[in-house]
Amino acid sequence: MRFGFSQRMRIVAALVVGTIVFAGCGNDSEKYFGERATPNSPRAVPIAQARREALTLLVYLYDVLTKEFGLGEWSRFEGGEQIHDEPLDCPEGYTAESYSLGAAAPLGKDKWEAAVKRVYEIVKPYGFGPPKEEPSHGQAVSYYNPNTGAEIRLGYNNSTSVDVGSGCAKGTQLFENWPEGAEVVPQRLRGSGRALYTMDHEIWPDQAPDPNTPPTPPLLSQQQTKPSTPPSHKHTQK
Repeated sequence: MRFGFSQRMRIVAALVVGTIVFAGCGNDSEKYFGERATPNSPRAVPIAQARREALTLLVYLYDVLTKEFGLGEWSRFEGGEQIHDEPLDCPEGYTAESYSLGAAAPLGKDKWEAAVKRVYEIVKPYGFGPPKEEPSHGQAVSYYNPNTGAEIRLGYNNSTSVDVGSGCAKGTQLFENWPEGAEVVPQRLRGSGRALYTMDHEIWPDQAPDPNTPPTPPLLSQQQTKPSTPPSHKHTQK
């Protein structure tokens, strides 16, 4: 089949435009999502243990933000996911999860910097680096642990939210051994859980913390307290 000059020019123009659009999309994906993380030293603990520690830390951060910054009660999520998989580039035989159980009143500009600093004081001993701004997510920062690939996010808009990641831990299945490790979540924060995964009512552990006992941070392990080394890649941004 032969094409006239005008037809050939239209085809060339379409190919050029398509190439430009494709290249632009590639650049944007790197800009907004970054590169996958390659944890330097994944923890050789079961994902259930990492889940327990991450959820314990999350509940403790909620308590600190409420008591020290006057955010009031945290309202549990009932529609979306509270527990979801984390897209980390974990080694074979490892998996990762992330947790965000609820939301509270917005911090506001007057409390923001102090809250960012206070959270860093709490998470630094666990191997997390200083806060990095995430301008594409509004008023938000992230704290990254290059050893495990775990990430903590703090942000506010109409409400305040905190996400805590487990980092890479030993496991071969999504949400392996659930609900083990989730017994540290108070009843008032037990909502939709793994909603999109279960497509049904979530199964929570029978045991729960005493509501009259203040939350405490998880114990520090030797691996958590060792000095961090720079990651080989930038971590994934959401």
